[in-house]
Amino acid sequence: MIKRLCASIVLASMVFVGGLALAPSYAQAVEAGKPAGGYFNDITLPAGASKPIQQTIIDLLNIVLGFLGLIAVIIIIAAGFMWMTAGGNEKRLETARKLLIQGFIGLVLVMAAWAIALFVITTFETQFFG
Repeated sequence: MIKRLCASIVLASMVFVGGLALAPSYAQAVEAGKPAGGYFNDITLPAGASKPIQQTIIDLLNIVLGFLGLIAVIIIIAAGFMWMTAGGNEKRLETARKLLIQGFIGLVLVMAAWAIALFVITTFETQFFG
């Protein structure tokens, strides 16, 4: 019970610290002369869009697939942690191995989905919008 609680706390703190590392810094934005804010400042509704809809779609896909990639990496890290703390328990080793393989497959699928989506969008853009 205590081991599970500690593992959950470590995993939650890794996700939290990772999120902080990815968050934009207010001080750096002010120093660079950029408007202060987050990643979503330039995403607008199509009615008042300040950039082409293709770029908005690409931005949304990058956000969604980036989040899914982050989940896959967290699964890989958790599987590695489980493997290292298995202590020779064959059942935990097998579970960790399966989780590790599933995490890598998920990461490959996310990267392939990103490549295919980007290819389709750029091909569509060049064919129909010159």
